[in-house]
Amino acid sequence: MKKFNVSKIIKPNKLKIKNYTLIDRRLGVNKITINKTFGTIKINVSSKILKDNYAKGININTLEQLQYEINNSGIELHKDFINDCQVIKADVKNDLKLNSSVDDYINSLNQLIAPKFTKTKYDTGIVFNEKIKAQPIRLTGYSKEYELKQNKKFYRELPHLLNFFDNVLRLESRLPTKATVSKYFKSNNLIEILNASNINYHILDKVIDKQTNFKPYINTKKMTNSEEKNFAQIFYLNDYYNGDFENIMKHIKSKLGKNTKATYQRNIVRKYLSMINNADSDYNIERIKEVRQALKSN
Repeated sequence: MKKFNVSKIIKPNKLKIKNYTLIDRRLGVNKITINKTFGTIKINVSSKILKDNYAKGININTLEQLQYEINNSGIELHKDFINDCQVIKADVKNDLKLNSSVDDYINSLNQLIAPKFTKTKYDTGIVFNEKIKAQPIRLTGYSKEYELKQNKKFYRELPHLLNFFDNVLRLESRLPTKATVSKYFKSNNLIEILNASNINYHILDKVIDKQTNFKPYINTKKMTNSEEKNFAQIFYLNDYYNGDFENIMKHIKSKLGKNTKATYQRNIVRKYLSMINNADSDYNIERIKEVRQALKSN
């Protein structure tokens, strides 16, 4: 146990908790903790533990190597431990090689209204954080360029990986709790999770929220008088609130009766905001559809 720090905690009910935490961590091994009291082991690893197979990620085909690398970190796990593993958090990634540059897809994703998410665009990518308290997810889209620069030592030892990530769009969803993992995978069992597919496809669909169903145009000649009035209102509010869906809805709700539900108004706002924002020259609906189809096939 020289490779582990030992900590002891005495609970108010006099229960003695004894933990062993790995001291020297290898690349890709974030944390290993052994709870001697309850006979459990918590392992936090990233795909970098796979070295040459980093780009493949942790999947059914790399499980044997994963176990080998974990055992080289300072513990010895029985080969059948994989079958009993419970996943309590996960980052699910898809690396997509598409037709245009990564920046083009990031710019197109940035045009999505995503009313159920808080959207933040950075120089290195874009993040969608779900606006719910219970089991929220985070979807990130980015190129690997920034990360490549931050981990020069890793890629210097494995230079062939650099070519794999050239002009690759990575979509990665973070499921931060056991309940969130269970919500999306319908299980917490590692084997069942690794056999699942299309998680990011379904999460991206939540972000898109049917926005690609609305043809982007601003010409109102084909609209009825009522549709044109609704469109004009949303066009004005879009500019006034800088496209913020929630602020636009608060504005509209403030003019409704106290007990009036805003379901109809919410659908109208979603529809016309999509049409207005998608008419932006930076937006290309085909790019969004291409990402969606690539996830479905990945």
